[in-house]
Amino acid sequence: MSAQGPTEDLASDNCESFPAHAERTIRTLRQAVGEIARALPGARIRRPNDLANVLGIDPKLAWRVSRVIQCTDPFGAALHVPGRAGMRILIDAAARHGAPPDVLNAAEQAYDQFSELVHVHGGDRRTFDMLISGYVKQDRRRGELHHRKLMFQGMSYVWGVQVRVQAVTTIVAPAADPTRLDAAVLKSYVDLRRIRPDVPWRITRTYRADPQGEVETALIREPLDKTVASGVEMPGLPLLTEFCSRPLPECRRVVGPRGVVDYELVEGAVGNTACVTIATGEVLRAVEPRYRAADHPTFNVDTILRTPAELLILDLLIRRDLWEPAMPSFSLYSDLFAEGLEWSRVECDRLPVHERVEYLGSGLDGLEAAEHPAYVPMLRHALERLGWDEAQFDAYRVKMSYPPIPSGSVMRCSLPTPPQ
Repeated sequence: MSAQGPTEDLASDNCESFPAHAERTIRTLRQAVGEIARALPGARIRRPNDLANVLGIDPKLAWRVSRVIQCTDPFGAALHVPGRAGMRILIDAAARHGAPPDVLNAAEQAYDQFSELVHVHGGDRRTFDMLISGYVKQDRRRGELHHRKLMFQGMSYVWGVQVRVQAVTTIVAPAADPTRLDAAVLKSYVDLRRIRPDVPWRITRTYRADPQGEVETALIREPLDKTVASGVEMPGLPLLTEFCSRPLPECRRVVGPRGVVDYELVEGAVGNTACVTIATGEVLRAVEPRYRAADHPTFNVDTILRTPAELLILDLLIRRDLWEPAMPSFSLYSDLFAEGLEWSRVECDRLPVHERVEYLGSGLDGLEAAEHPAYVPMLRHALERLGWDEAQFDAYRVKMSYPPIPSGSVMRCSLPTPPQ
């Protein structure tokens, strides 16, 4: 297999669209690699282990080769093509086991064409795999998860902090004003740790923006644990102390733009021995219209994502008598171009996600999360404080591994028309 640059024939292919050029090249490679497996004398290759045992090659390499052969989506197959060293091992092992020279030569030529494709369009294999991921039709989620994990690791270093689980729960019920609704908001950071020493981190900021983007800070906000929130050291911070690590995480109050109040986790040590778990809970009274209006057709739960997280849990609990049950939608938007407190939910900022809203049934029994063992007890505690019956609520969830940041998620429900 040569390691030369693009040939004249490949240069002429540049007038062909990238996906068409890539698909043609990958299909040729898939066919050539498949012929190697089929041409091995006396061998019946059905599973990756069969290929590994017959050729005496590493099982991981055999698995990748098998995925190239079996994946019917050429772009998905491309993500599994071995590197040059792995391909050399495969061809040499097949030669020792009697594969015909013409089959091996065809595979070498097909791999050289694939390498040239990578060089011309991506420059290197890592970049090429990112280009290909956008065209994958099958198992696309796996590729996206790989890149999101890389982003999580990089952002953890850059920002100096990461969390194992971030959970945001919104519980909505009718307000005392029959035209409005109340919303309880619970937030938890499970095993938040600093990667870099002396990093402060904003843990909570709650406000409402109307459809025109105007931020409202004069909301009726009630902490669920009133005794802690009225303390001297952290006045107004709605900690749920029963579900926080000990000693209680130390935070400070910071007044932000337009009167918004932030609470920051203060600077501290790094690593697992300095992990903290923070849980907050508050209820916003009469925070949103209950019925549809011309400028307010939907009820939106917006969550701004800033903390690198291994897992994000977004739950929405809706009391059944609030409006007719309907599956909420879920969208994720880039927050790179947000101005001030606002972030625009415009189509060009929408991010591709495969996660969807799941209906988890009535009550809290379906909300158990192995990654967050205290989660359901925390919700039950909050509902008891509010005097709300858990059996009256329908639960909806989105789980996302390694959510991209900075971004904003939206769970959206259509609102009913006002009663006559």
